[in-house]
Amino acid sequence: MKQSLKTDKLLVSSRGTHSSTSFSSLNLDSPPTVVELETPFDTTCFPDVLGTCHGLVCLSDKPFDRFIVLWNPATRKYKVIPTPMVYPSGSSVLIVVDQVGYDHVNDDYKVVRLIQTGTGVWLNRKFLFTDLASQSFQSVPHPKCFNTGVITSLGVLGGCLRVVGYRELRSLNVWVMGEYGVKESWSKLVTLILGNVLRCVFRVRQITYLKNRKEVVVEVNQQWFEIYDLEKKTSRQIMIGDASRRISTYVYQESLVRL
Repeated sequence: MKQSLKTDKLLVSSRGTHSSTSFSSLNLDSPPTVVELETPFDTTCFPDVLGTCHGLVCLSDKPFDRFIVLWNPATRKYKVIPTPMVYPSGSSVLIVVDQVGYDHVNDDYKVVRLIQTGTGVWLNRKFLFTDLASQSFQSVPHPKCFNTGVITSLGVLGGCLRVVGYRELRSLNVWVMGEYGVKESWSKLVTLILGNVLRCVFRVRQITYLKNRKEVVVEVNQQWFEIYDLEKKTSRQIMIGDASRRISTYVYQESLVRL
């Protein structure tokens, strides 16, 4: 079922106020190149990307929660799936987090919804991960340095779990977990000095390597990208489209998965 083309790219969704969502693909060359993507469905009906997995992009019709779309940009095929969502009764929903993943045991793709309700309890400084086959959760320890810091982003970088966060207001730290689940394997990849390398940064959500593995591309403030040279410790800025539009970025690998 998984037929990968082994090409890592960035999927960039862009949306302005009261406008439809457009998509482009950012090739991880140096310098990166941008290709506009045509969607075979109406993006005004499915404006939100839940995530990507094995080349499939999962979108929803939030806030209605009636359908999701699985879309393969490489084959231009898509499937609309009814998704009646049931919320806990007798409590107010504060936060909803959706993500798509692959269940390797049952050879199936699943969408997981985590709900924080008014009667729920926050887990203090823990990362929760889902085993899609057993439908169970496990926690993974965070870097010790973030006991008093602000974690802004969690994801994968070079096949390793990575976290981005502020420990001090003037610096942004990127940490990677070399051995999954082992707290002692956390190591700091880079520290980006705010107001210098990343000018006036408020939010960094996505970060990934370019093909040369000497640079990383960083999504900043949902507006632009910074290409940061890990050796020279310098950066350059690139824009995609109109600066008034908000962007969201997702790492994906092109594949020939059939829907």
